[in-house]
Amino acid sequence: MEPLDRSIGLPAAEVAARIAAGLRRGWQAITVDAVLMADGGEGTLEAAISAGISRRAATVSGAPGQPLKAGFAVRDSMAVIELAAASGLDVLPGGFKDACGATSLVSES
Repeated sequence: MEPLDRSIGLPAAEVAARIAAGLRRGWQAITVDAVLMADGGEGTLEAAISAGISRRAATVSGAPGQPLKAGFAVRDSMAVIELAAASGLDVLPGGFKDACGATSLVSES
Protein backbone atom coordinates (compact mmCIF):
# COMPACT_ATOMS: atom_id res chain seq x y z
CA MET A 1 0.00 0.00 0.00
CA GLU A 2 1.11 3.56 -0.58
CA PRO A 3 -0.43 6.36 1.49
CA LEU A 4 -0.47 9.74 -0.20
CA ASP A 5 0.97 12.94 1.23
CA ARG A 6 -0.16 14.88 4.28
CA SER A 7 -3.39 16.01 2.63
CA ILE A 8 -5.30 14.45 5.54
CA GLY A 9 -3.08 16.03 8.20
CA LEU A 10 -1.04 12.97 9.23
CA PRO A 11 2.51 11.90 8.32
CA ALA A 12 2.54 9.15 5.68
CA ALA A 13 4.21 6.68 8.09
CA GLU A 14 1.33 7.07 10.56
CA VAL A 15 -1.27 6.70 7.81
CA ALA A 16 0.45 3.51 6.62
CA ALA A 17 0.58 2.10 10.16
CA ARG A 18 -3.12 2.82 10.75
CA ILE A 19 -4.17 1.28 7.44
CA ALA A 20 -2.05 -1.81 8.15
CA ALA A 21 -3.55 -2.16 11.64
CA GLY A 22 -7.07 -1.96 10.22
CA LEU A 23 -6.33 -4.56 7.56
CA ARG A 24 -4.85 -6.91 10.16
CA ARG A 25 -7.94 -6.53 12.37
CA GLY A 26 -10.16 -7.53 9.45
CA TRP A 27 -7.96 -10.34 8.12
CA GLN A 28 -5.66 -11.78 10.77
CA ALA A 29 -3.78 -13.93 8.23
CA ILE A 30 -2.97 -11.00 5.93
CA THR A 31 0.60 -9.86 5.35
CA VAL A 32 0.91 -6.09 5.02
CA ASP A 33 4.06 -4.35 3.79
CA ALA A 34 3.78 -0.66 4.66
CA VAL A 35 6.45 1.11 2.62
CA LEU A 36 6.70 4.86 2.16
CA MET A 37 7.10 6.01 -1.42
CA ALA A 38 7.49 9.44 -2.95
CA ASP A 39 7.27 11.05 -6.35
CA GLY A 40 9.96 13.66 -5.71
CA GLY A 41 7.68 16.24 -4.12
CA GLU A 42 6.60 16.59 -0.51
CA GLY A 43 7.23 13.37 1.38
CA THR A 44 10.35 12.41 -0.58
CA LEU A 45 12.68 13.16 2.32
CA GLU A 46 10.46 11.33 4.82
CA ALA A 47 10.38 8.25 2.55
CA ALA A 48 14.18 8.26 2.18
CA ILE A 49 14.71 8.55 5.93
CA SER A 50 12.24 5.73 6.58
CA ALA A 51 14.41 3.59 4.28
CA GLY A 52 17.41 4.17 6.55
CA ILE A 53 19.11 7.08 4.79
CA SER A 54 20.67 9.61 7.18
CA ARG A 55 19.00 13.01 7.56
CA ARG A 56 21.11 16.13 7.18
CA ALA A 57 20.37 19.85 6.91
CA ALA A 58 21.98 22.79 5.17
CA THR A 59 21.34 26.48 4.70
CA VAL A 60 20.20 26.98 1.11
CA SER A 61 18.89 29.78 -1.06
CA GLY A 62 15.09 29.81 -0.86
CA ALA A 63 12.72 30.59 -3.72
CA PRO A 64 12.97 34.40 -3.52
CA GLY A 65 16.67 34.18 -2.61
CA GLN A 66 16.42 34.31 1.19
CA PRO A 67 18.52 31.80 3.16
CA LEU A 68 16.62 28.98 4.83
CA LYS A 69 17.45 25.64 6.41
CA ALA A 70 16.36 22.62 4.36
CA GLY A 71 16.70 18.92 4.99
CA PHE A 72 18.18 16.29 2.74
CA ALA A 73 19.26 12.66 3.14
CA VAL A 74 22.62 11.03 2.43
CA ARG A 75 23.88 7.46 2.12
CA ASP A 76 27.43 6.91 0.86
CA SER A 77 27.70 8.88 -2.41
CA MET A 78 23.92 9.21 -2.89
CA ALA A 79 21.87 12.21 -1.77
CA VAL A 80 18.10 12.66 -1.76
CA ILE A 81 16.70 16.17 -1.86
CA GLU A 82 13.16 17.43 -1.65
CA LEU A 83 13.08 20.52 -3.82
CA ALA A 84 9.90 21.71 -2.13
CA ALA A 85 11.88 22.09 1.11
CA ALA A 86 13.94 24.87 -0.47
CA SER A 87 11.87 26.37 -3.25
CA GLY A 88 8.32 25.20 -2.68
CA LEU A 89 5.49 27.67 -2.35
CA ASP A 90 4.99 26.69 1.31
CA VAL A 91 8.42 28.08 2.31
CA LEU A 92 7.99 31.53 0.81
CA PRO A 93 8.42 34.23 3.49
CA GLY A 94 5.28 35.60 5.08
CA GLY A 95 3.16 32.86 3.53
CA PHE A 96 2.92 34.89 0.32
CA LYS A 97 2.63 32.33 -2.47
CA ASP A 98 4.12 34.09 -5.49
CA ALA A 99 4.59 31.32 -8.05
CA CYS A 100 5.72 33.77 -10.73
CA GLY A 101 8.32 35.41 -8.47
CA ALA A 102 9.78 32.18 -7.08
CA THR A 103 12.88 30.57 -8.56
CA SER A 104 15.19 27.65 -7.99
CA LEU A 105 18.12 29.50 -9.58
CA VAL A 106 21.06 30.46 -7.37
CA SER A 107 22.38 33.93 -8.04
CA GLU A 108 26.13 34.45 -7.98
CA SER A 109 27.06 37.60 -6.07
